[in-house]
Amino acid sequence: MNKDSGIPLRQLQVDGGMTANNLLMQDQADLLGIPVVRPTMLETTALGAAVAAGKAVGVWDINQGKDVNGKTTFTPAIDEKVREKRFKKWLKAVQRSMQWEERDNE
Repeated sequence: MNKDSGIPLRQLQVDGGMTANNLLMQDQADLLGIPVVRPTMLETTALGAAVAAGKAVGVWDINQGKDVNGKTTFTPAIDEKVREKRFKKWLKAVQRSMQWEERDNE
């Protein structure tokens, strides 16, 4: 991501159902080498949509909304050498999975 954006990421903020998996979040932090920050409210995208809809119909003023605090931060727990080794294995696994499914030519 750093290479593609040209901006070094200092942390990754996540949300959604898969973020409930602590092992997945720790793996992300380990492989990226940056903290992964998960809000207490996992479905913040849905919350944002609901807030925007409520604002649009005048149900509430989002400027007076309650700030949703609380988060869990997963920090990298492996060193750079281990990170590089695991990343290479991950790339190898991705390569091996390419064209896994055979297509029927019916």
